[in-house]
Amino acid sequence: MVRFQSVTASARAKAGTARALAIAAARTLLLLEEHELPADADALGLTPREHDVLALVEKGKSNAEIARELWITPRTVRKHLEHVYTKLGVNSRTAAAVRLRDGASG
Repeated sequence: MVRFQSVTASARAKAGTARALAIAAARTLLLLEEHELPADADALGLTPREHDVLALVEKGKSNAEIARELWITPRTVRKHLEHVYTKLGVNSRTAAAVRLRDGASG
């Protein structure tokens, strides 16, 4: 009986993990649909993932929040932002977010 309860508990935990992953994947897809790359994305020179990260910065999200939402590590968020700063010629989150909002003309 103990073995059965252990197997049952393990199955429930795995099902919960799978459900959490499915919810996170759906959120990520909604985020991508909600904030598609603008027509001038090529002019900004950002990759789609860099754009996703910067769009969340513009919404006021922290690196940890961005990492959770995009299923990447905070270190990866930092690396994406380093690349964004270099590509946009800025040195802060605020300046990068302003450039995104203003488009390539800024």
